[in-house]
Amino acid sequence: MDFVQTKKAEIPDITLNLESPSQLNLEYAELSLADKELVLDAAECLAETFSGLDLAGRKIFEPMVEACGLSREDMFEFILEYLKNSVDDGLSFVAKDRETNRVVAVVACENFNPDEEAPCFEGNLEPINHIIEFLGELDERFIKTIELKTGSKAKKNEYVHAFMAGARLGKFKSYVVAELVKIIMSKAQENAYKGIFAEATNIRSAKVLTDYHDFHLIYDTYNKPIIKQYSTVEIFKKIPEKIAVDCRILYKPLEPQFDI
Repeated sequence: MDFVQTKKAEIPDITLNLESPSQLNLEYAELSLADKELVLDAAECLAETFSGLDLAGRKIFEPMVEACGLSREDMFEFILEYLKNSVDDGLSFVAKDRETNRVVAVVACENFNPDEEAPCFEGNLEPINHIIEFLGELDERFIKTIELKTGSKAKKNEYVHAFMAGARLGKFKSYVVAELVKIIMSKAQENAYKGIFAEATNIRSAKVLTDYHDFHLIYDTYNKPIIKQYSTVEIFKKIPEKIAVDCRILYKPLEPQFDI
């Protein structure tokens, strides 16, 4: 049976009358291809938050997606394929509201394979190539830094790549995403991964990782942080500086000896 999307009602803001995150009635669950409805809802959640969602009077969006003009439908198509190819790694988790039984937050990760070639997209997904190329340059610097600092090449089954995070919540987004990251870190540690890294594309995502879980910048062997300015790429120059000025690799070792 294939993944079939059905039209669902918009999710109300479940945080509207809440005063603290302890009042949330959430279930945290691992994504699995066996639960197609959950995967579809997770893809919808990420597509909405990446392409643009009005919450608590503010528009929430991922700056690179906005700059590329990708629609919610485009992002859903891309994200669903990503999830179908990665959730079997056991590193993607969702927060589900028990009242509505809907996904309200997702952190999607994968078992990082440094030897895997980046896909090339066509048609309505062609603009994603700009994002993949931009992030790929950062990842290449990260991989090279691991090799130079540790004396060995990065391999599959060593690092978790935190690729996407999103929450359709008016309040407490950072708290819920941080809880998901904590669950993923615990699972990764159980499976003997060395560390987890993310390309933090905006100020909000960087703060969640640094403030809640002490992720840190990676410095190469020239003592330069692995950061790339949006202003250096034509399509991303339009990103407002108050939203984001750069994308940066943030890293968390899962044991002290695996720091970089």
